[in-house]
Amino acid sequence: MSVQGRWSVVETPGYDMSVPTAYIQFDQDGGESAFNCLAGVIHGTYNAVEFA
Repeated sequence: MSVQGRWSVVETPGYDMSVPTAYIQFDQDGGESAFNCLAGVIHGTYNAVEFA
């Protein structure tokens, strides 16, 4: 299973950051995120992701 791609953020419990343009994007080199007026970059990658 791959989590690569652009994921829309539809809910942020306890925070007012879930706007229509909020997202997290994962790619082979890391990724990026944008929540309301907060933006960030994800440096590096992980080889495995576990889902419970």
